[in-house]
Amino acid sequence: SPVFEDMEKRSLLARIVKAYPSVQSLISKEKSSQDNSLVVSWESLERRKAEYEKLVHKKIPDNSKEIEANDQKMLNSIQTTFKSWLENNDIPTSGF
Repeated sequence: SPVFEDMEKRSLLARIVKAYPSVQSLISKEKSSQDNSLVVSWESLERRKAEYEKLVHKKIPDNSKEIEANDQKMLNSIQTTFKSWLENNDIPTSGF
């Protein structure tokens, strides 16, 4: 059995930190010193890189062009509808 139970250990650490605040960073580092590195295979890394390149250089630009084309179609439709409304209400459309 451990010398200190978990609750006793926490209580002691809290008292030490209260008395010596500079010790806090040592205690915190001890708890967060786990290795957070990611291990992947070369095959997986290369596949993800290829997906990223395709997304950045092909799919996003293509999608942006499609959105721009749809926006232009919508704008033309709105302008045509508005111009028709103006004409139907005998409002001059010389600016169109």
